[in-house]
Amino acid sequence: MPAYLSPTRITLITALVAMAIAVPLEVAGGVPGFPTIPPAIPISLVAALLIGVLRWKWAPILGLFVGLFMLVGFTLSGGYVRLPTAGTLLGTSGVWLYVLGFVVTILASIAALNQAFRRKTT
Repeated sequence: MPAYLSPTRITLITALVAMAIAVPLEVAGGVPGFPTIPPAIPISLVAALLIGVLRWKWAPILGLFVGLFMLVGFTLSGGYVRLPTAGTLLGTSGVWLYVLGFVVTILASIAALNQAFRRKTT
């Protein structure tokens, strides 16, 4: 595994992939209101891919932008209303996985950026 892929970056990538997996779970669970191709899937997967391949130490900022973008979209679309119950167990699980995904994405992005720019003291 490349040295630039720290545990925080791997956590960030995993959270982005979890968000992409959550959307089809919501759709399969009958949660209404999704377009034919939900934009969260390609956005999350492209960000995960770029963060995984770019050695650039600023790459985790993509995760921060995506996490915040998904948080704002979730809030403005009224997705928080579906948190108590989305109708089915599968739909509810998808909604909660999505929320967990963007929360962990935001936190892991901050941690990865902090780690990348921390000054080494000896």
